[in-house]
Amino acid sequence: MMLGAAIGALFNGWLSFRLGRKYSLMAGAILFVLGSIGSAFATSVEMLIAARVVLGIAVGIASYTAPLYLSEMASEKRSR
Repeated sequence: MMLGAAIGALFNGWLSFRLGRKYSLMAGAILFVLGSIGSAFATSVEMLIAARVVLGIAVGIASYTAPLYLSEMASEKRSR
């Protein structure tokens, strides 16, 4: 999972600027769903590892994009 997270964070900078923050988060959410389904229905160790790598990529995407998206959506005059 850590390998997938590193891969996801590494390539998500390009993806986030190319597609935008919103669509990048949607892509991460789709990968979360696919990785979860793959983990739940894995019939072999290799299939489980592949699903965990997909989940790691989703974690990398979310950990890179979510803070950027939230900072862009927050108003300038927060709590003042």
